[in-house]
Amino acid sequence: MNRKLQVLVPLAAALAAESVIALAMLGTVALWRFTPPPRALIAAEPALIHFHGGKAMAQIEVEPVRARGAEMSIEVLDGTFHPLAAKAVTVFLSNSAAGIEPVRREAERTGDTSWHIGDLRIPLAGRWTLRVDVLINDFEKETLEDDVLLPRAPSGP
Repeated sequence: MNRKLQVLVPLAAALAAESVIALAMLGTVALWRFTPPPRALIAAEPALIHFHGGKAMAQIEVEPVRARGAEMSIEVLDGTFHPLAAKAVTVFLSNSAAGIEPVRREAERTGDTSWHIGDLRIPLAGRWTLRVDVLINDFEKETLEDDVLLPRAPSGP
Protein backbone atom coordinates (compact mmCIF):
# COMPACT_ATOMS: atom_id res chain seq x y z
CA MET A 1 0.00 0.00 0.00
CA ASN A 2 2.88 2.32 0.80
CA ARG A 3 4.35 1.64 -2.65
CA LYS A 4 1.07 2.69 -4.34
CA LEU A 5 1.00 5.92 -2.38
CA GLN A 6 4.58 6.70 -3.38
CA VAL A 7 3.58 6.45 -7.08
CA LEU A 8 0.31 8.41 -6.77
CA VAL A 9 1.71 11.47 -4.93
CA PRO A 10 4.11 12.55 -7.73
CA LEU A 11 1.41 11.80 -10.31
CA ALA A 12 -1.12 13.95 -8.46
CA ALA A 13 1.45 16.77 -8.11
CA ALA A 14 2.19 16.63 -11.86
CA LEU A 15 -1.54 16.75 -12.70
CA ALA A 16 -2.06 19.70 -10.36
CA ALA A 17 0.87 21.58 -11.90
CA GLU A 18 -0.42 20.94 -15.44
CA SER A 19 -3.89 22.12 -14.40
CA VAL A 20 -2.47 25.37 -12.99
CA ILE A 21 -0.46 25.97 -16.18
CA ALA A 22 -3.54 25.28 -18.36
CA LEU A 23 -5.66 27.71 -16.33
CA ALA A 24 -2.96 30.39 -16.56
CA MET A 25 -2.82 29.99 -20.36
CA LEU A 26 -6.61 30.18 -20.67
CA GLY A 27 -6.66 33.31 -18.49
CA THR A 28 -4.02 34.96 -20.64
CA VAL A 29 -5.88 34.14 -23.86
CA ALA A 30 -9.13 35.45 -22.34
CA LEU A 31 -7.46 38.83 -21.77
CA TRP A 32 -6.46 39.11 -25.46
CA ARG A 33 -10.05 39.89 -26.44
CA PHE A 34 -9.66 43.32 -24.83
CA THR A 35 -6.69 44.19 -27.03
CA PRO A 36 -7.53 45.55 -30.50
CA PRO A 37 -5.61 43.98 -33.38
CA PRO A 38 -2.69 46.08 -34.66
CA ARG A 39 -4.35 46.61 -38.04
CA ALA A 40 -7.30 48.29 -36.30
CA LEU A 41 -4.97 50.73 -34.58
CA ILE A 42 -3.21 51.57 -37.85
CA ALA A 43 -6.45 52.02 -39.75
CA ALA A 44 -7.72 54.50 -37.16
CA GLU A 45 -4.76 56.85 -37.54
CA PRO A 46 -4.57 59.36 -40.39
CA ALA A 47 -1.57 59.35 -42.71
CA LEU A 48 0.24 62.70 -42.94
CA ILE A 49 2.26 63.28 -46.11
CA HIS A 50 4.29 66.27 -47.26
CA PHE A 51 5.47 66.72 -50.86
CA HIS A 52 7.85 69.53 -51.75
CA GLY A 53 8.54 70.64 -55.30
CA GLY A 54 10.18 73.64 -56.93
CA LYS A 55 7.07 75.74 -57.51
CA ALA A 56 4.54 74.06 -55.24
CA MET A 57 4.21 71.83 -52.22
CA ALA A 58 1.34 69.83 -50.81
CA GLN A 59 0.46 68.94 -47.23
CA ILE A 60 -1.78 65.84 -47.46
CA GLU A 61 -3.83 64.07 -44.80
CA VAL A 62 -5.47 60.72 -45.56
CA GLU A 63 -8.01 59.89 -42.87
CA PRO A 64 -9.82 56.54 -42.90
CA VAL A 65 -13.54 56.93 -42.24
CA ARG A 66 -15.14 53.83 -40.72
CA ALA A 67 -17.13 51.88 -43.35
CA ARG A 68 -16.80 54.69 -45.92
CA GLY A 69 -13.28 54.50 -47.31
CA ALA A 70 -11.10 57.52 -46.64
CA GLU A 71 -11.03 61.26 -47.06
CA MET A 72 -8.03 63.15 -48.39
CA SER A 73 -7.36 66.78 -47.49
CA ILE A 74 -4.74 68.69 -49.46
CA GLU A 75 -3.27 72.08 -48.60
CA VAL A 76 -1.35 73.66 -51.50
CA LEU A 77 1.49 76.11 -50.86
CA ASP A 78 4.18 77.67 -53.02
CA GLY A 79 7.88 76.82 -52.67
CA THR A 80 8.30 79.37 -49.86
CA PHE A 81 5.43 78.06 -47.67
CA HIS A 82 2.99 80.79 -48.75
CA PRO A 83 -0.59 79.98 -49.85
CA LEU A 84 -0.88 79.04 -53.52
CA ALA A 85 -4.25 79.45 -55.22
CA ALA A 86 -3.93 76.59 -57.71
CA LYS A 87 -6.42 76.15 -60.53
CA ALA A 88 -6.79 72.37 -60.12
CA VAL A 89 -5.41 69.45 -58.10
CA THR A 90 -5.44 65.87 -59.38
CA VAL A 91 -4.35 62.83 -57.37
CA PHE A 92 -3.15 59.50 -58.79
CA LEU A 93 -2.80 56.39 -56.56
CA SER A 94 -1.20 53.15 -57.72
CA ASN A 95 0.22 50.00 -56.19
CA SER A 96 2.20 48.08 -58.81
CA ALA A 97 3.18 45.33 -56.35
CA ALA A 98 -0.51 44.49 -55.89
CA GLY A 99 -1.30 44.96 -59.59
CA ILE A 100 -3.38 48.11 -59.05
CA GLU A 101 -3.05 50.56 -61.91
CA PRO A 102 -3.18 54.33 -61.24
CA VAL A 103 -6.55 55.57 -60.03
CA ARG A 104 -7.21 59.22 -60.89
CA ARG A 105 -9.25 61.48 -58.61
CA GLU A 106 -9.97 65.18 -59.09
CA ALA A 107 -9.89 67.17 -55.86
CA GLU A 108 -12.63 69.66 -55.04
CA ARG A 109 -11.72 73.13 -53.85
CA THR A 110 -12.82 73.80 -50.25
CA GLY A 111 -10.95 77.09 -49.71
CA ASP A 112 -8.36 79.33 -51.36
CA THR A 113 -5.59 76.75 -50.92
CA SER A 114 -7.55 73.77 -49.56
CA TRP A 115 -8.70 70.77 -51.57
CA HIS A 116 -10.66 67.66 -50.64
CA ILE A 117 -11.31 64.16 -52.00
CA GLY A 118 -14.06 62.16 -50.30
CA ASP A 119 -14.97 58.51 -50.66
CA LEU A 120 -11.40 57.42 -51.47
CA ARG A 121 -10.96 53.62 -51.62
CA ILE A 122 -7.65 52.07 -50.55
CA PRO A 123 -8.16 48.28 -50.74
CA LEU A 124 -4.75 47.32 -49.26
CA ALA A 125 -2.63 48.86 -46.56
CA GLY A 126 0.98 49.33 -47.49
CA ARG A 127 3.29 51.18 -49.86
CA TRP A 128 1.50 53.11 -52.59
CA THR A 129 2.77 55.50 -55.25
CA LEU A 130 1.02 58.84 -54.76
CA ARG A 131 1.24 61.51 -57.45
CA VAL A 132 -0.27 64.96 -57.07
CA ASP A 133 -0.57 67.22 -60.11
CA VAL A 134 -1.02 70.87 -59.14
CA LEU A 135 -2.18 73.12 -62.00
CA ILE A 136 -0.68 76.45 -60.94
CA ASN A 137 -2.04 78.43 -63.89
CA ASP A 138 -2.98 77.77 -67.49
CA PHE A 139 0.67 77.23 -68.44
CA GLU A 140 2.36 75.76 -65.36
CA LYS A 141 1.88 72.41 -63.66
CA GLU A 142 3.87 70.96 -60.77
CA THR A 143 3.98 67.17 -60.39
CA LEU A 144 4.76 65.85 -56.91
CA GLU A 145 5.30 62.09 -56.56
CA ASP A 146 6.63 59.63 -54.01
CA ASP A 147 5.98 56.25 -52.40
CA VAL A 148 3.94 56.54 -49.20
CA LEU A 149 2.53 54.19 -46.56
CA LEU A 150 -1.27 54.29 -46.57
CA PRO A 151 -3.78 52.56 -44.30
CA ARG A 152 -6.46 50.28 -45.70
CA ALA A 153 -9.70 52.18 -46.31
CA PRO A 154 -12.21 49.88 -48.00
CA SER A 155 -15.79 50.68 -48.89
CA GLY A 156 -18.66 49.99 -46.51
CA PRO A 157 -19.85 46.58 -45.25
